[in-house]
Amino acid sequence: MSAKPWYEIDQVDKIDSPALVVYPAHIQQNIDKMLNIAGDAEKLFPHVKTHKMEAVVKMQLQKGIKRFKCATIAEAEMAAQAGASEILLAYPAIGPKVERFKQLCNQFKSTQFSTLIDNQIGADQLSAAFSADNQSACVWIDVDVGMHRTGVNIENLQAFFHSASNLPSILIKGFHAYDGHIYDSDKATRFKRAAEVFEPVKADRDQLEKSTNTKLPIIAGGTSTFPFYIQHEGVLASPGTSLLWDEGYHKKFPDLQFEFGALLLARVVSKPQTNTICIDLGYKAVASENPLPRVTFLNLPDAEVLFQSEEHMVLKTDEKLEIGAVLYVLPIHICPSCALYDEAVVIENNQVTDKWAIAGRKRSISL
Repeated sequence: MSAKPWYEIDQVDKIDSPALVVYPAHIQQNIDKMLNIAGDAEKLFPHVKTHKMEAVVKMQLQKGIKRFKCATIAEAEMAAQAGASEILLAYPAIGPKVERFKQLCNQFKSTQFSTLIDNQIGADQLSAAFSADNQSACVWIDVDVGMHRTGVNIENLQAFFHSASNLPSILIKGFHAYDGHIYDSDKATRFKRAAEVFEPVKADRDQLEKSTNTKLPIIAGGTSTFPFYIQHEGVLASPGTSLLWDEGYHKKFPDLQFEFGALLLARVVSKPQTNTICIDLGYKAVASENPLPRVTFLNLPDAEVLFQSEEHMVLKTDEKLEIGAVLYVLPIHICPSCALYDEAVVIENNQVTDKWAIAGRKRSISL
């Protein structure tokens, strides 16, 4: 008797669809592979934005990974509740978010929090808010290395560093450089482009370390480039999608052979025409920022996505599927897909064993 496919779920009829399902054994393999590439847990500063789950943070903590990046206050609170020792809010704290960030720092005293600055207004707001309570805000200076989303232009980096250094209640920990625009499939090309954008940041950092007699680490890269940055002294690398993986990265980066740690579960709900089926996977159930097809199907490889609406996805297929047939779905982009679910169904050895809350998907947990 042949073994069941790794993704197949026994008693799947007990799981309503659409659903997000996670496979801890594969997530553990991905953590181990991430550590193997890094060589040392101290060199990793992984992002939680992909999974947004306390259970996954705890799996990393058990392997010695203690620092985590996040994109929202809720993600930061989730990671703190899991026991993270250091958390970076890798997003500018502006307006009301400044006060929420300060509340976060006060609520979790055993966690060291920091955030990003890349402009004088944001730096001044943090300085004023923390000075009012005789506290200090830890910050990393965000550097624009080519994505042109956030960050100080490299030509202005040293001047901004000195300006921010003179603000009361601001403690600069180092620099943050995210290269999300570097997306080449070829590893050599990807690493070459990463080196080109990294060298000016490193040069400025080295000068500032010498002039201030202060260590200033750099948090750099994402999943696609972290194996490059991990090679450099004084650099902390920030993979994120590697923990769950998805079809987009699987196809784009063949050199990064992580395992699929999460899938979507869908069912056939209608058969409107010959060779056409409708499943319950609308764009409220899977990330829709990419053009169709947005997904592939592990157990229906010939399926062609015809169109999608809020709660429906219509497929063309030669397979004769019955109403209620289950499909195991790989999203092109897992990060925003996770954010569409309150919980993940845990699958171990083809069995449902638990449910994990996706607390970080919320805009606010308690703050």
